[in-house]
Amino acid sequence: MKKLLGIVVLGLFFAGNANSLQLEGFQKINSLLEEGYELHSTNIIISGQYQYNLISNGSNGKHRLITCVYNIEQHVSLCWVP
Repeated sequence: MKKLLGIVVLGLFFAGNANSLQLEGFQKINSLLEEGYELHSTNIIISGQYQYNLISNGSNGKHRLITCVYNIEQHVSLCWVP
């Protein structure tokens, strides 16, 4: 039941970002931090999946906000620009 609820929540979560720009490839959150982004906030979406919001001052053509979801079991992060 928890997995079904997680799938529904993630489906709604990603459906709400229909106008967002998904970043190419699988961005590593650490590489974004090394590029100058700062960790703004974190949330637990469901057990084993965490949401990270990274911010930048917008210099050098960077996006001001990037949202990433990290899956602990699969060691995969998916990032997009809202």
